[in-house]
Amino acid sequence: MTQQAASPQVSVILPTYNEADNIVPLIHELKRHLAIPHEILVVDDSSPDRTAQVAQEAFANDPSVRVRVRHQDRGLATAIREGIECSQGQKLLVMLTDFNHDPALVGQLVDLSAGADMVIGSRFCPGGGMATRWRYYCSLIYSRWFVGPLLGTRVRDNLCGYYIVRRDKVLELPLETVFYGYGDYFFRLLWHLRRRGCSILETPVVYRARPSGKSKSNLPAMLIRYTWEVLKLWFTPPTRRQPA
Repeated sequence: MTQQAASPQVSVILPTYNEADNIVPLIHELKRHLAIPHEILVVDDSSPDRTAQVAQEAFANDPSVRVRVRHQDRGLATAIREGIECSQGQKLLVMLTDFNHDPALVGQLVDLSAGADMVIGSRFCPGGGMATRWRYYCSLIYSRWFVGPLLGTRVRDNLCGYYIVRRDKVLELPLETVFYGYGDYFFRLLWHLRRRGCSILETPVVYRARPSGKSKSNLPAMLIRYTWEVLKLWFTPPTRRQPA
């Protein structure tokens, strides 16, 4: 049985917007480092640079690569949710498509996921880091000394975007209350998984500088929105821990 014909063990979810220069080389790199049956889902928010069309044309003869184009309810978190809902793999590997997340590490994340419900590629473990020093320290302070203590996640990197998680565990969650907004969806995901007793492992990664294109992040607006979302969870009444 060929890898493409086998049921995928892992679904790689790639939310995209204006990543036409990066998407094809990224998928080729992912395929080099994924040694198990897999599928790659490109979930594109109607990019004006034709990201979706570029991917469709490059992988027209590869059934393991699927491209979905969204015209409504666009945004990072909802794109990831759509990828989750149409995925077929036992595990979900989520990453950005600007080469900020090193595709050479996907095999390591897959291997480590055999021992945990979720594995986070953490910038703040020993050996982790970011290409931009000032963003590294800002993110470290906010994640370690604000988000983590208030939400009780017990992880270092509460703003991660590079991780692998069991699909069945995610589908148990109220997806509409997790996957909205931008990167703030991730600490909501952590919070819900922790409340259900899921095991979470961190492994060090270094976030790299993107080779092309521009970041979509508006840092002041993100800080305000994220802080509000953390406080909303903090004021949520505690509930009895649910079985894993």
